Amino acid sequence: MLLLLNAGLWAQSSGGHAAAVLIGEGRYAEVVSRIRLEKSAERRSAEWESYAEQCVQRAEQAYDRGEYDRALAVIDSALTALRGTEGAVSKAAAYLWSWKAWAHRQLEQYSEVLEAYEAALGLYERLREKGPHVAYCYKNAAQVFIRRQDYRAADQYLQAALRSDSAGDYRLSIYAQLVNHAYWQDSLDKALYYASLAMKLSGPAAARASLLSALAQVYRRKGRWTEARDTWVKALAYYRTQPDEAENVIRCLRGLADVAANTSNYKQAEAYFKEAERIGTRFFRRGKSRELARLYCEWGDWALQYRSVEAALLLYDKALEQVFPQFSASDEKGPLRFEETPIELWAMNAAARKATALLRQPSIERRRQAARCFDAALAVAERLRHTYGTDEAKLYFTAHNFDLLREAVHNEWALYRQTEKSHHLERLFDLIERGRATALRDALYQQRALALAGVPDSLLRAEEALRRERAATQAAQLQAESRGDTLVARRCQMELFYLERRYTEVLRRLQQYPKFREYLEADHRISLREVRECLADTAALLLFFDAGAYYIGIAVTRQHEWAWEVVQDSLFRASLSGLIRTLPQKQMLEGEPECFFSPAFLLRQRLLPDRVLQAARSLVIAPDGMLTYLPFEALLVSEYAGPYARAPYLVRTHALRYTWSAAFLAEECTVHALKRARLLQIAPFAQAGRRGKSTLSYSFSERPPGVSADVLADEEATAAAFLAMDAHYDVLHLSTHAQAGEAESAGIEFYDRMLTLPEIYARRLRASLVALSACQTNTGSFSQGEGVLSLARAFAYAGAQSLVASFWSVNDHSTARLFTAFYRYLGRGAAKSEALRQAKLDLLSASGPDARKSPYYWAAFTLTGADGTLDLEADAPALPPLAIIGAVAAFVISLMLLLRQGRAKRLWMRGHPK
Repeated sequence: MLLLLNAGLWAQSSGGHAAAVLIGEGRYAEVVSRIRLEKSAERRSAEWESYAEQCVQRAEQAYDRGEYDRALAVIDSALTALRGTEGAVSKAAAYLWSWKAWAHRQLEQYSEVLEAYEAALGLYERLREKGPHVAYCYKNAAQVFIRRQDYRAADQYLQAALRSDSAGDYRLSIYAQLVNHAYWQDSLDKALYYASLAMKLSGPAAARASLLSALAQVYRRKGRWTEARDTWVKALAYYRTQPDEAENVIRCLRGLADVAANTSNYKQAEAYFKEAERIGTRFFRRGKSRELARLYCEWGDWALQYRSVEAALLLYDKALEQVFPQFSASDEKGPLRFEETPIELWAMNAAARKATALLRQPSIERRRQAARCFDAALAVAERLRHTYGTDEAKLYFTAHNFDLLREAVHNEWALYRQTEKSHHLERLFDLIERGRATALRDALYQQRALALAGVPDSLLRAEEALRRERAATQAAQLQAESRGDTLVARRCQMELFYLERRYTEVLRRLQQYPKFREYLEADHRISLREVRECLADTAALLLFFDAGAYYIGIAVTRQHEWAWEVVQDSLFRASLSGLIRTLPQKQMLEGEPECFFSPAFLLRQRLLPDRVLQAARSLVIAPDGMLTYLPFEALLVSEYAGPYARAPYLVRTHALRYTWSAAFLAEECTVHALKRARLLQIAPFAQAGRRGKSTLSYSFSERPPGVSADVLADEEATAAAFLAMDAHYDVLHLSTHAQAGEAESAGIEFYDRMLTLPEIYARRLRASLVALSACQTNTGSFSQGEGVLSLARAFAYAGAQSLVASFWSVNDHSTARLFTAFYRYLGRGAAKSEALRQAKLDLLSASGPDARKSPYYWAAFTLTGADGTLDLEADAPALPPLAIIGAVAAFVISLMLLLRQGRAKRLWMRGHPK
C-alpha cells in the first residue's frame, strides 16, 4: 500500500508525470538522474519507491501478455539504472528484485528465482526492514529450497518469514508452506499440527486454498482417502476460478487421481490425469514445465502399478522431454556436461523412474538404457548438491537420495557380471566414487579455490571472519543447549541463520571470479587409469561399497583391477558386528580369545581374498557401511588359535592406511615431502585432571627424545592458545581427552573447555599430519555416502592431509609407547603407514604378558589420508657426559691461563715504568 500511495502522490505532480513518460519510453537512467538531484532526502526516498512502482507497472503490461522475458528486461533495465546510486540500496531496489524473482518463477527458472529473492532480502536486512514484503520474500525463497530438498534452509526461511510478518499479512500462507515443508520430510504429525494452527487464522482465499492443498497431501500419505479427496475438491473449486492458477489446478487433479487409484477407481484416476495434461499443455504453451514433468512421473507410477511397463515408459519419456529436451536413454554418448544439466528435482526423478521401469524386464539392452538414465539422474543430483551451502544440507541430500546410487550400482554390477567387459567395471568404479565423501571433497576444493583463484584479500578476509564467527555461534548454541538454556540457544540459532545467509552471499560474490568457479565446478572424480598411475608398484587400492545384500569389492594395482562380491549372510553379519563389538573390550579379549580369532579369519577370507594380498605389500582401503568401524590390520591372514603375540595379523605382512575416497589419491600425487616439519604438542592433562577429566601422565612420553616440538601443557593448553597456533604447524599432536558421538556433544578437550566440532570444521590447517592421541577420535555416526562423521573427519575437513586416530577408548601407557615408536620411525625416514605398522609390531614383540598383545592395545589407532615421509625438526644434539666434563675442564684451564697472563703483565709494567 505504501508503494502504491507514493506512486499516486508522485504521479499527481508534474515531475511524476514526466518520469512516467520517460519510464514508458525505457529511459530509466534519465529518471534516476532527476531523482538524484532532489535535495530533500525524505522526498528522494519516496521518489525511489515511486520509480520502482512505475517500472513494475510497465513490466506488468508485458507480464499480462505472457511476455515474461520482456518483463524481465524491463526490471533488469530499471535495476541497471540504479547501480552506483543510493537507490540501489533502497526498499525500491528490494521491491524490484522481488518482482524480478516472480517473473523468473513464471519461466520456472528457480536458480534465478532464489538469487533474486536473496538480493531483495539482503537489501531488506541491510535496511533493518520488517513487514509483509520481507515475509513474502522469505516465504517464497523457502519454496525453492523445498523443491531442492534443502529442508534445513527451508525451515530457517519460513521461521524468518514468521518473525518478519508482525502484522500477520502472510501468516496463513506461511503456515501453509510449513505444512508442505513438514509433509516432504515425512513429519506428518508436525504437518497436522501446523495445519491446526493455520485453520484458526483468517487470510486471503488463495492462502486458504494453498493450505487445503498441502493438508490434502498429508491426508493422502496417512491413507485418509475420503478426507484427502474432500480437501482437494475444496482447493480445486477456488483454483478453477483463477485464470493464472493452472499449476495448482494440475496439482489438485494429480492428488485426486492418486486418491481414485488407491480407492480402486482406476477409470476416474486416468480421467483426472488426462484433464491435468490438457490444462498443462494449454497453459504451458511457452515451453517445457517441471509441473508437467511431475504429472507424467506420477502418471507413470500409476501406469506401472495398474497398467503395464510399456505404458509407464511412454509416460516417463514424456516427463524426460519436459526436463531433458536433448536426452535419450539409447544414446551412448558420454556423461552430461555440468552446465547442460537442469537444477531440478523432477529431472532427477524422471530419469530415475524410467531406469527403475526398464529394470522390470532386465535384458542387457534395457540394463544399458537404465544405466544411461541413472547417469542422467545422478548428474542432476550432483548439480543440485552444488546449490547447497552447508555441510549439513549436503549430508542430508546425499543420504536421502542414496537409494538412487545403490540402484545404479546394482545395475552396473549385473552388467559387469553378465558381460565381464572392462568398461562396465570402469563405470562401476565411477559410480561408487561419485557418491563417496562428496561434502568433504567440496570443502577441500573450496579451500583450494580460495587459495589459488586470485580472489581479493578483502573478500578472503570477509570469508574467514564469517566462517569463524559462524563456528563460534554454533559452539555457543551447543553449549546453551547442553545447559538447557533455550533462550540463549534460540538467540544463537537466529544469529546463525543470518550469519549463514551472509556467508552464502560471500560465496556468491566469490563465484563471480572465473577461477574460483572453475575450481568448484571441475569434475573431481578419478578414473581407474588415474588410480593406477597414482599407486606405487607394491600398493593396491581396495574400494568397498555396501550394496545391501552384499558388499562389492574393487581392487586396483598398477597392473590390474578386479572385483568380487562379499555376500552379507547371517554368518558374515554376526562376525563383523561381533568383532567390532569385541575389539574395544579388553577383558573379553583376555578371557575369550576365540571370540576374536574365528571372526578375524573369516572376515579376512571374505573381504581380502588371497589374490588381493598376494598382489601388494601395502593397502589403501576405502571402506563403506559397517566396515568403516573395522581396523583391517587386526584381521588374520591364516586360521589360528594360540597366544596373541604370535597371531598372524595382517599388520605383520602389510602396511595399511585408509581413505575416504579414491579421489584423494590424485591429490597425494601433488604433495611433496616436507622439509623440517614443525610439531606442536598439546597436553592439557599431563600434570593433573580438570573438569572431571583424568590425568594423562604419559602425555610427555608420546614424543621420543630427539624430536623437536613446541609444547602447550596444562594451563597453557587452552582452546584459545591452540586456535592461535594450529595453522602454523606441520604436525599437530593432541595428547588429551575427546568425546565422540553426535555433533551436539563431540569435541576435543583442552585445559579450559572443549573445542567443538563446528570450531574444528571452521579451521584452515596446513598440517601434513594430525595425531589424535585420545579415545574414539575415529568413530561417530555414519552418514550414507559420506562415511563416519568423526573428529578425524573434522580435522580432514579443516585441511589436515593425514590423521592418526582411534576407534575405541585406549590404554594411555600402550598409547604412549605406540606414538614414541611411531615418531622414532618417522624420524628414520619411514612413510607414515610403515612407521605406524612398525610401531605396532614393536608393541607385539615387546616383553610382557601375552594379554597385552591383544588387538585392544595396538589396533585402535589407524592412519587415514595421505602417506609419505616427514622430515621432523630435531632437538639440538645433546653432548655425552664425558664431553661435558672435558669442556668444563678446558674452560677452567683457559680461565687460569688468562688470569696468570694478566698477573704477569701487571708485574712487568711495575718494573718498566714509562
